[in-house]
Amino acid sequence: MNNWIGIRRGEFNRWLPDAEDIEEVNLRNKGKVRVQQRSILLRKEFAVSKAVKKASLKICGLGFYQLWINGKEGDDRILAPIKSDYFKKALYDSYDVSPLLKDGKNLIAVELGNGWFCPQEKWWGWRMSWYGSPRLMLELDITFTDGSSLRIGADESWKLREGAVLFNCIYDGETYDANEEPQGWREAGYDDGAWQYAALVEAPTENLLENKTPPIRVTGVLEPVKIFQLDKFRSVYDFGENWTARPTLTVKGKKGQKIVLNFAEHINDDGTLNKHSNNGAVVEDTYILSGAEKETWGPRFVWHGYRYMMITLSDADIIILDAKSKKLHSDLEFTGQFYCSGGKLQRLHEIILRSQLSCLIGLPIDCPQRDERLPWMGDAHVTAETCIYNFDMREFYKNWLQDIRLGQHSREGWYQYIAPWPYFQHRKSVFRETTIVWETTADWGSALPVIADQCYRFYGDTSFITDNYDSLKRYILYCEGALKGDFLFANHGDWMSPDIEKDGEVQPYLGALFFHKNLLITAYFAEVLGKADDAAHFRETAGTLKKMLLEKYYDAAAGVFGDGRQYSIAMAIYSGVILDSEIPKAIDALARAIDAAKGHLRGGIFGAKIIPEVLYTYGRPDLAYRILTAEGYPGFFDLIAADKTTLPELWDGGGSGNHCMFGGIDVMLYRMIGGLSIDHSRKIPLRIQPWLPPGMEEARCSLKVPEGTVRCEWRRHTDLAELAIEVPQGIKAEFFPPEGGLSQILSGGIYKRNIYARQG
Repeated sequence: MNNWIGIRRGEFNRWLPDAEDIEEVNLRNKGKVRVQQRSILLRKEFAVSKAVKKASLKICGLGFYQLWINGKEGDDRILAPIKSDYFKKALYDSYDVSPLLKDGKNLIAVELGNGWFCPQEKWWGWRMSWYGSPRLMLELDITFTDGSSLRIGADESWKLREGAVLFNCIYDGETYDANEEPQGWREAGYDDGAWQYAALVEAPTENLLENKTPPIRVTGVLEPVKIFQLDKFRSVYDFGENWTARPTLTVKGKKGQKIVLNFAEHINDDGTLNKHSNNGAVVEDTYILSGAEKETWGPRFVWHGYRYMMITLSDADIIILDAKSKKLHSDLEFTGQFYCSGGKLQRLHEIILRSQLSCLIGLPIDCPQRDERLPWMGDAHVTAETCIYNFDMREFYKNWLQDIRLGQHSREGWYQYIAPWPYFQHRKSVFRETTIVWETTADWGSALPVIADQCYRFYGDTSFITDNYDSLKRYILYCEGALKGDFLFANHGDWMSPDIEKDGEVQPYLGALFFHKNLLITAYFAEVLGKADDAAHFRETAGTLKKMLLEKYYDAAAGVFGDGRQYSIAMAIYSGVILDSEIPKAIDALARAIDAAKGHLRGGIFGAKIIPEVLYTYGRPDLAYRILTAEGYPGFFDLIAADKTTLPELWDGGGSGNHCMFGGIDVMLYRMIGGLSIDHSRKIPLRIQPWLPPGMEEARCSLKVPEGTVRCEWRRHTDLAELAIEVPQGIKAEFFPPEGGLSQILSGGIYKRNIYARQG
């Protein structure tokens, strides 16, 4: 699979030896190349004259591709391949196309869009880097029943021309002219004599890997729940839910007439779109009609984040026959189920799932709508357990953790805070307490150790340790060298906490707390791998750091760490810095901080998950539930107030309207109310300990774990509750009765009992 074909045009954005970072590389290329605007069509005819036993196809089309065999799509995946740093890794997809071949002439057709590979020049920089013009790698291997074989590869015999997609950009949208679509080009027998031959072009990387991550697919269709007619040319469609999606229209009109689509998460009082959360992204699609009796169209190489779509007609006589919104995300298997009575908490769970799925687009992105949509590592690791408890994330995270490893600084060993991200790849880092360091940060840089640890504990898959240990060790040693006493860089801190009055106000100990947590994870990994010397070194470093932090920041008399904010105390406990003997005192201090806030959580991206998690873990589920269900600002119920269908970025409802970062709390519903948690590092991996909140009548929870499905269900009847537990064969569970008392070890089977469950 060495040949890549495409259009030779100015070509390739390779690293320059004296270039400091991608920004400089892009700057040198500006004005020297012509960025591809239109899609590229490629086709190859071949003959089949024998009975086919098997036909396997491998393809990587950059930036995005669509594949047809004899006019039929290869399958229903979209926005393929999954994004990567294309200089370091490109993913190919595999198809079984045996059913699509026929006797006689056959045709492979591919359309290429820009995707993340060939962005518009205005986006070159920290958001997107330009790699070159779109290109295709493809191999079709056919085995015949007589034992012979045929290989069709990408070479200069392929025919090529520009397509009917006149413009396509991840952030700005897509323009399609139906009059430019060559009729029949996806079928054998089409006359492509006027097409040019494809050129051999450079391979972006030699590291071409098979994609094992679940593909992105359309997973549902939304109908409009309301239509606002603004005037005879403009109408706004409300699809009822905010999603990562793209539209499909069926229309009737005259040749050359235009339909322009704009998208937003919000509308103004007059019914017009409120586009503030799109930031600089244009988010506009245009369709130019062919004049056919009925035309159905939807964009191919973009997605949008929206609830509302405005249709603007060039002429009032255009008829909109149908308009739908197709929601899309990585097609992950649901492995967790949670339900509880009491509408708001269940609604919060459903909204978190919608937000989280909207941000799983091959990679874990922060938000789907604005001029960003990037895999920020802080957002990803704080929501990883929510993903792991709800979906099968094994292959998804294996792929993404590899992206983090590939993005690790080659000389110094630090992780960037977006992955994949070639920006600042070659720049030497400088650390000063008074300087924001944009290359790396200890809090966001914790994604690899945190996610690898969580995946190992949930799945029991040691590859999450073996694949990541060497990279993690380099990172930890780098942090050790960058540590200045008890200070380590944490640029963002508890991002968007209501306690943070301005950007950059980060407590000086936060980086060191994250580092301490990561030291413990790395030491444990070393022990699993039998690397006793490494484990001893990292535990010794952790002990020294803990001593410094406690001496400088912990008030033993009051049980207060640092500035006494909820997050500071909770993070000190979570990171393992607070001594076991001091934890009850620290939990009391945390409770006082919550009382001072009148039961409201005062935390941001990390605190929203860590504060209730620490409370539950150390015996205060009542307080965890109190802040989880607090009414008013700041609070989760306030976050989803009114008609919101996804989580906003800010506690006041501002910023992005579909942001996953506060969704990390969802795992607490499984652990606390559903009572289920799993940790394969424990001798008894399953822990079943439901807590029955006052006023809640029932809850049902299940998790598909590697050994099978575990369930816990309870339903109240006055002061008693019926409890049902199912433990799969091949694993043991430790059950802690909600009313207290000794725990019980359960083997595979179904258990039912009545428990004392007095309200209040």
